[in-house]
Amino acid sequence: MHAMRVSVNNHTDDSTIAIRACARIFGGGCMTNALRFEVPGIPVAKGRARVTTIGGHARAYTPAKTVAYESTVALMARQAMGASSPMGGPLAVSIVATWPIPPSWPKKRQQAAQWKSSKPDADNVAKAIGDGCNGVVWADDSQIVDLRCVKRYGQIPGVVVEVCAA
Repeated sequence: MHAMRVSVNNHTDDSTIAIRACARIFGGGCMTNALRFEVPGIPVAKGRARVTTIGGHARAYTPAKTVAYESTVALMARQAMGASSPMGGPLAVSIVATWPIPPSWPKKRQQAAQWKSSKPDADNVAKAIGDGCNGVVWADDSQIVDLRCVKRYGQIPGVVVEVCAA
């Protein structure tokens, strides 16, 4: 199956620049024949499963914030995929997650803000994106053999995802 190139928003922003930089550093990445989509808003990491007791039986559930975010990811991915069926085979995925610069920071620190080295963990951000794309972009996120996730600060919060055959 061949991959397609789709862009939900046709503007070059900090996330697009970061994906290009990531592609240069890691030997090409997904710059051609790639599925590309954006998830607007502040990125949300995969929350730990919670356990509660109902009628003496333990029940595990995913936090509502995680479920809502994964649904948003699935919606944006579905729009980008159009009528295409999920991709098959091994896949390479590039994720650039952008958080807003905290307004409480001093101006000098705001101007120097680039990489987000605080919580949430990059792997949990990637898990939320991966689970949201299950059954839409790929059959299962176990197909991902090459994964890059960048956490950064920028003017426009959101996540840019690129997927191509590995």
